[in-house]
Amino acid sequence: MPSIPTQETVLLDLIALIVVGYLAFRQFREKQTRVGRLWVLPALALLFSYTSIQHDLFDTALSPAIIGAGFVVGLAAGGVRGAVTKLTVDPSAGVIRVKGTPLSVALWLALLAVKGIADVALVGLGKETTAAGIATGLITATLLSFSLAAIIATRVYYYWRYSLAAVDL
Repeated sequence: MPSIPTQETVLLDLIALIVVGYLAFRQFREKQTRVGRLWVLPALALLFSYTSIQHDLFDTALSPAIIGAGFVVGLAAGGVRGAVTKLTVDPSAGVIRVKGTPLSVALWLALLAVKGIADVALVGLGKETTAAGIATGLITATLLSFSLAAIIATRVYYYWRYSLAAVDL
């Protein structure tokens, strides 16, 4: 049974949009990133995604499996995205230069916004416990899970490429 999103959840979603939106905006140009900072964006995305997904995780018996399947597909998509991104590695300085599109981050931001709007609208209409409300929550949670996984997998791929270059030294 879906729970009503609290003011804190809605505020947390809004903060997520602002913070991660700023980080995504910075990714539109080629940038230099320290290897240790690769995990900041995925960590923030995980925190904000979990707070949005947790309300829908156990709505039905199949919810965890459906949301988990979205995550697995997102991991594959993120790996492919990482493989097509132009990446330059400087292992001696511990730096990676990335020139790519922030597609997964933009998708995640859009889905986080859609999820928040859908949750608030369903509660406002009193439809959060109907079949349509549960299905909407499950679909948006699965898409958000997919996008989160894509962000994580892309960063793991970057780190893997960095590790290969560091071994070649």
